[in-house]
Amino acid sequence: MLYFNLLTSGKLYEHLAEIDTSARDMAEYLIKEMAKKQGVTEELKATDMMR
Repeated sequence: MLYFNLLTSGKLYEHLAEIDTSARDMAEYLIKEMAKKQGVTEELKATDMMR
């Protein structure tokens, strides 16, 4: 029903864009947090890419 309402009101693509932005923001946040917990720094990435 939500899909139909968004589609007929012309707000479907706006809604999908908001969801996409939120997902990208969350992924970026999670990647940064994981890197911080693992001790990954720019220096480490430059010297030992396989780690």
